[in-house]
Amino acid sequence: MKTKLWPAAGLSLLLAANGAHAEAIRAGTFALGAERITGIFHADETVDPAPSQGYTDFALFGNNTERTIAGAWQLPRIGFDVFVTNGLSLGGSFVVLNQSKPDATDIIFAPRVGYAYMFGRVVGIWPRGGLSYWHASGADDYEAHSFAFDVDVPLLFACTHSFAITLGPLLDVGFAGKQNNADTSFVQFGLSAGIVGFL
Repeated sequence: MKTKLWPAAGLSLLLAANGAHAEAIRAGTFALGAERITGIFHADETVDPAPSQGYTDFALFGNNTERTIAGAWQLPRIGFDVFVTNGLSLGGSFVVLNQSKPDATDIIFAPRVGYAYMFGRVVGIWPRGGLSYWHASGADDYEAHSFAFDVDVPLLFACTHSFAITLGPLLDVGFAGKQNNADTSFVQFGLSAGIVGFL
């Protein structure tokens, strides 16, 4: 019974030891990140009139090359955010990926709003949510696009004052999608990791 308390006790001690320095990230801070570098993702995807299909992927640096709708949301992306007030961030992320084999281009643009709070010098949290858009084109007149509501809730693990590792859950809900002439939608959740620098 006692061994089950060790993880909770360890986290409590970590937060308590840094509690005197708890604060929201200050206004005027600029964040530049590499997001969804790696992660595990589960998606349920529908391409009408076919039935829904579910699959789970482990992605590292966007190694998922399948032409799936939800798979585009597993691609690594660059994030830009500015803190307009203490804790409150406005920004977004994007990716442009061009492949030669198969010939394809993916573009994702994802504006968002978030709130970051450091529990101490080491651990913080930065929930963010927004609306994203994906467009893809390729050989044989392939074309697809989709919108999605996105929620990321990464924990921040500060390595230095201006650099942190991010790790946390995510949820993407795709809607109003098209793949050639077929309607598409998806729900994807998972756990992803990345890095971020604060300037």
